[in-house]
Amino acid sequence: LSGDHIAICIKDLRQNLAGYRPVTPVPDGRRRRQQCIIGAFQISAGSITVDGKAVGQTPLVLDALLIGRHEVVVRKAGYGDLRTTVEIAEAQTATLDTPLPTATDVTVTCNVPTATLYIDGQSVGAASGTKQLAYGSHSVRLAASGYIDYEGSIEVTQSQRRFSFTMQEKEGEKRTYTVNGVSFVMVPVKGGTFQMGDGTTHSVTLSDYMIGQTEVTQALWQAVMGSNPSNFKGDNLPVERVSWNDCQTFISRLNSLTGETFRLPNSSVVGQTVTIKSSPAAKDSSALNALADAVSSSVLNAPAAAPAAEVPAAKKWVCKICGYVYEGDKVPDDYKCPVCGAGASFFELR
Repeated sequence: LSGDHIAICIKDLRQNLAGYRPVTPVPDGRRRRQQCIIGAFQISAGSITVDGKAVGQTPLVLDALLIGRHEVVVRKAGYGDLRTTVEIAEAQTATLDTPLPTATDVTVTCNVPTATLYIDGQSVGAASGTKQLAYGSHSVRLAASGYIDYEGSIEVTQSQRRFSFTMQEKEGEKRTYTVNGVSFVMVPVKGGTFQMGDGTTHSVTLSDYMIGQTEVTQALWQAVMGSNPSNFKGDNLPVERVSWNDCQTFISRLNSLTGETFRLPNSSVVGQTVTIKSSPAAKDSSALNALADAVSSSVLNAPAAAPAAEVPAAKKWVCKICGYVYEGDKVPDDYKCPVCGAGASFFELR
């Protein structure tokens, strides 16, 4: 065969290859140009890649693009990536003008889930959760009772859409929590070593902790549990007629709602509070007195008709075993200490 015959065979073969438009040989040996794609993305200077290859910036007209499907990616700072496909057909012009995303979902976490999150000076609700934010830079502020405000900035990009923040506690300050519209206050207590018990005493060492400023109110119990078993009704009265198991369920639900780790006071906490109450330093301290009065009334046996935020003028009977305080004119004969289980004979008037 001559060289001319070989050249003709090669041209005929190309006409049947996938991805090529049929070509009719022309006398001058030139092929017609392939179909064009016009990139009009409503932004300028956005980088474009086609099938993984950089081809320029928007707006752009591409010539000689092969017939078939092509993967197109458009990127620009301050926008989300546009990833799409374009189909090139015979004798048609493919136009791509899809706008780039301007906002995206952002996941935010914080060690204080109930803290209020401010983005660019506007409150967007609780700190932890999913928020929709525009791409780009934003100022951030977090605020929560008992914690130092957090201030900073974030940059939302296609690859950075998860942010985590840590707030630092304020030392020695009360902390207010709100659950389903009902607020309660926790009071800080400095840890240390103290003597516990009457007669034969022993040393107890505690770390710093916080404790409720008042008894659990009926309003808070209702907000957490959805019911109120108390006999003497009143939102600001202590909840009553609840068992130890009821209290454990209450604590578990409260922790789920607040993200904290609340628990009932143990005998050591009660004992330290009684020690604080009886110490000379506590006589002129309304904060310490409020704290002691809060602990001295148990969720299991709160005064029947006295508001939780007020302390009734009642006699105080102290358990000689654990230091728990019972308030009332007399300790009932069949009464058992809710902390250590001691009977009424182990209580003495203070």
